[in-house]
Amino acid sequence: MDKINFDFEVKYWVLILSVASSIVSVLMYYLFSSSNEVTIALGIIGSNVALATLVYTAMNLHNVLAYNELAMEQGAKHHLEILEIEKKKHSSEVISEWQNPEMSKIITKGYEIRNRVRDMDGNQIAEFLKENREHHESLVCIFNYFERVSHLVTYEVVNEEILKDYFFDLIKVYYHCFRGFVEYKQREMNSNQVLSSFIGLYHRWENS
Repeated sequence: MDKINFDFEVKYWVLILSVASSIVSVLMYYLFSSSNEVTIALGIIGSNVALATLVYTAMNLHNVLAYNELAMEQGAKHHLEILEIEKKKHSSEVISEWQNPEMSKIITKGYEIRNRVRDMDGNQIAEFLKENREHHESLVCIFNYFERVSHLVTYEVVNEEILKDYFFDLIKVYYHCFRGFVEYKQREMNSNQVLSSFIGLYHRWENS
């Protein structure tokens, strides 16, 4: 902004100096020229005024461009600030959903499952879940939620640090407890995409 104000003052000095230059040029012409034609004097004045106009126009255009650039920078900064606020708000909503009463029941069930399968391999966990439909549905719901968190982080629609601070320790527990089961399901379904977002999120946060 100071640069724009400075250029604004300079423009008027250019006009003043151009007028003064015109007067001096005319006086010099009359003093040192044998011809006193008015048209020549007017030509000198016109040339100086034309030059001043060009300089004035160029500087005015420069100021307009500088102002537009400054406005765009401020607008972009404001947009980023609003976007970051929205990301933090969305992150809080994700955490609140995890803490709601219905989800709390599922989380409690997940805690029970972890205690039951702690010493089982992937195949044994799969057999256990087949025999316990409620446990299976609860575990699927928990993993789906982690997958959702991973997608939100990947597409940068949340504040990643907020979610990492809240979820990382929990995701680490589920990763190590059910890694054998996940690998078993990947082999069974012949696809490495099974819970790949959940696994990717764990490694992303573990290595950051």
